[in-house]
Amino acid sequence: MKYYIFLLLFIISFESFGQDLPPINLKYATQIFSEDNELIAYLGETKRVQVFALKELSKDLIDCLIATEDRDFYSHNGVSIKSLGRAALATITGKKQGGSTLTMQLCKNLFLTPEKTLERKFNEIKLAIDVEKKFSKDEILLLYVNTVYWGRNVYGIWAASKEYFNKSPNELTLSESALLIGLLKGPTYYDPVKKAQKALERRNEVLHNLLEVNKLTQKRYDILKKEPLKLNLRQPFGLHFVELVRKKTIDLLKLQNKTIESGPYKIYTTLNAKIQRAAEKSINSKINELSKTNKDLQTALVSLETETGKVKAMIGGNEKSQSAGLNRAFQIKRQAGSSFKPIMYAQMLQEGFTLGCPLPDSIITYNKGKQNEWTPKNYYDKAENKEFSMKYSITKSLNLPAAYSIMNLTSPEKVMNFAKQIGFQSPILPLPSIALGAVETNPLEMAKVFSVFASQGINVQIYYIESIRELNNNIIYRNVPKVDEVLDAETCYLITDALKAVVDSGTGSSIRKYYKGFAAGKTGTTNDNTDAWFIGYNADLVTAIWFGNDIPSQKFGNMKINGGTVAAPVFGNYYSEIDKIQPKIFKKTYLQPLSIKIEEICNDNGLPKYLSTDCKKSSFYPINTKIVNYKSAFVK
Repeated sequence: MKYYIFLLLFIISFESFGQDLPPINLKYATQIFSEDNELIAYLGETKRVQVFALKELSKDLIDCLIATEDRDFYSHNGVSIKSLGRAALATITGKKQGGSTLTMQLCKNLFLTPEKTLERKFNEIKLAIDVEKKFSKDEILLLYVNTVYWGRNVYGIWAASKEYFNKSPNELTLSESALLIGLLKGPTYYDPVKKAQKALERRNEVLHNLLEVNKLTQKRYDILKKEPLKLNLRQPFGLHFVELVRKKTIDLLKLQNKTIESGPYKIYTTLNAKIQRAAEKSINSKINELSKTNKDLQTALVSLETETGKVKAMIGGNEKSQSAGLNRAFQIKRQAGSSFKPIMYAQMLQEGFTLGCPLPDSIITYNKGKQNEWTPKNYYDKAENKEFSMKYSITKSLNLPAAYSIMNLTSPEKVMNFAKQIGFQSPILPLPSIALGAVETNPLEMAKVFSVFASQGINVQIYYIESIRELNNNIIYRNVPKVDEVLDAETCYLITDALKAVVDSGTGSSIRKYYKGFAAGKTGTTNDNTDAWFIGYNADLVTAIWFGNDIPSQKFGNMKINGGTVAAPVFGNYYSEIDKIQPKIFKKTYLQPLSIKIEEICNDNGLPKYLSTDCKKSSFYPINTKIVNYKSAFVK
């Protein structure tokens, strides 16, 4: 009781203290946004985003705050003798009630320690009176809502509104506003996630405060107090992508002699929140299924906008094993397996071979008796000992026809040079085994290379940051897309025709259980089932998916697990999910180049029938009529 008497006498005795205020140094976070303007993450020490004007807050929120924390806010000079008097009276009756105004609470949060001493209270009063002299009531309210702690490592109303209801503060309903203001009394004690009932009771106390000050009718109060909390917590997503953006931002700011700490900034990225969530949902579903027998299973996924190189989705690992850290989308390299075959076949198509080119499915030993002897085998160690067309060989991912092709129809050097031409940057040794994917790469690189086929010949520079802006929207960095035509549209159309067959009737046909739209792609499985791939696309989005273990020698341990049974179904599920949540995103269609014609191809040599003198049997395939000299596999 003596405590409050001293304070009352102190306030009555001194009207002004003429004290210089300490500097206000609130740290605000840099924000990362998706292309559809959804908050992805904060960068910085504190989850705090500045609100600049009261119009950015709902009126209900302000009403709840004033009614609950300081009903005399607009009439006192920083210290309310009435409130201190009530607190003193409460003390006499054995109750506990604070006498601090909003301004005093603000001063305590900004300038003082939380210790409960008479000296600190005197300082709080001094500071509050000077704050009221320096700032308007609206400015004090703004400082207050930007400063206070709302629980769950969140500071300031903007971040609190996002974290608990995934909306901006001006969109908060009355019930939501009451819940947030109720948290100020004890963010941990009233945590609505862990202590929902206590949070509900506290929210209703705030609503009752509005009733007491005639800001709420009894009828509406009776309705609102029965409402559930209706939380809509902001769910983290794109964690590996965030780390990638953070590192890139540091580098970009360094070029301008800036740091993240010199912000805050707004970083606008290429990531699409809906596509990213669809990717995470599809990947996690498969991980949950497979991790029952392989708890160390890892994964990666990259989706690029076909014609621009924008990263639309990225997953860098199994979120159950780690949330960030190693990003397997581009920080590892694993053998591509059969997913590399389309690169070799595209090179052959460009050179004049046709999709009808007959290739033997027979076991042959190359360089027999030499140090580099090679005896390739099909995935199931079985050879049909007959000839299959190039298109069928791609569709069924046959190894023996691919081995025959690189040893007899093209060469490792030609394939290596072609791969580099279309954007493959990882080292390639010109060995025959590259026909079967003995090349180390990563999902980001494979998505980039396949985007050349998907875009009908355009090599794009991958990027994921559109711009970095200061809070006043001054742009300090903007990406300038770079594209380069590296392959003719006709070759891209032909390889896409074969890769569509992979999805429709080949090793990737599991996709059709989920997704019925246009899709082309290639499965890949490395020796001993250590890696499973699918790289696929439509005219809008190209995606590379990988499953494996961080230790390459660690196998799946199940011969049924391969690119077609693991990665391809994820692709189908993923694209189907995108189609459901954002049906207009897949809007482009493939146009057939005018120089592509459907022609009869002789099954015996792979040449157009009109060029074959003796053609016993033929089939129809698209061909590039620009080619002057078609090449034959062999002429019987």
